[in-house]
Amino acid sequence: ENFIDNGGAARVYDFPNQQSTCFKVMKNRHLSMNAAKYDLGAAPSQEFLFMEKVRGLEKLGCRAPVPEMCVESGDTSMIVMEKLSAVNLQHIFNGKVELPEGFDYDIFTESLQEYIDALHTEKRIVHGDLYPRNVMVDTETGLPYVIDFGRSRSIEKDSEEIAQLH
Repeated sequence: ENFIDNGGAARVYDFPNQQSTCFKVMKNRHLSMNAAKYDLGAAPSQEFLFMEKVRGLEKLGCRAPVPEMCVESGDTSMIVMEKLSAVNLQHIFNGKVELPEGFDYDIFTESLQEYIDALHTEKRIVHGDLYPRNVMVDTETGLPYVIDFGRSRSIEKDSEEIAQLH
């Protein structure tokens, strides 16, 4: 009844009587014996930390949802976060939903590019799973949101190693 959408590894639900909050429920796949072999993504607590690290980063209206908390229990975890008034870009591509009225492709792509550039240069983060399923389109403004930081990684160490080579 409170189901919003699902991805490859999680399902997202509304909190009853909460218009501004939702929660993402996922299995703790990082605990699987095959986690490293199949690159099953980071622990939900690590995804939450990446979301915290990008909190407040906004470029031309593009941003990520604001995280509130992460709860891990046994083989299941939950990330509580801001509920976006947005539609999934993959659903738009698949014809399940329409683009918001007044959508501007140039503004959308410029905003998304600025945000991704800032992730790399300012926050030193690579998203790692930037596909249409992980980009949302605001239903009022047509601006993008970037979601699902479960495959993100820090590039701090990589940049230090590269600097030492030069």
